[in-house]
Amino acid sequence: MVRLVALVALVACHDGSEIAPAPATPPPPDPASLASYLDTIAAFPPAAKAAELAHWKLERAAWNRIVVEPFRGAYDAYDRHFADAIARAATRLHAGAIATRRHFAGDPHNTPSESWLRWAVPTLYPSAVATIDGTELDLVFVHDGAGWRALAGLGDIIVERGEVLDPGCTAYLDAVAQKPCAEVGFLIATAAIRSDRDAFDRACRLAASRCGKRSP
Repeated sequence: MVRLVALVALVACHDGSEIAPAPATPPPPDPASLASYLDTIAAFPPAAKAAELAHWKLERAAWNRIVVEPFRGAYDAYDRHFADAIARAATRLHAGAIATRRHFAGDPHNTPSESWLRWAVPTLYPSAVATIDGTELDLVFVHDGAGWRALAGLGDIIVERGEVLDPGCTAYLDAVAQKPCAEVGFLIATAAIRSDRDAFDRACRLAASRCGKRSP
């Protein structure tokens, strides 16, 4: 009986019925690959560049997989803003010294929008940002497994929705890189993206005590 059990087990291990190991998760792409890619398309003629940048839009499935709540709920607005945002990006993307880096919260080199969009992706998510001739491209890039995409226009949506609630309060978002304002900036941005007036008003009152006087 023992031999029979052993024989059955041996056959089961070699008849293809065993569970295959899960495929290894590919490592996140290095920002150097983004730099090389941007360097290539920066030299494209305008029409070819615009056509390539149009592919930077995240499809809804990838957006839902990468972008976190409450920003995830803004996909329709992202879709509407994308064309205008990417057209502006096309004018900034030109041949020059292109450098890329991982996108971290608190990076003093981030633009305000790059700082806000750190909250739109998971903690430690390998998003990336780029500079051309030392100037920020002001875009956050994510890799969806097939190629680099951009959260182009999402910062505009935060400001647009915030200004509907209180135009003056959105000025606090520009100070988000300052440590005392970072946490409250998150509260303002998330309330704005949800169009949650009560939460927005509370965040603005808190910002008044932490961030000082609003910008004119």
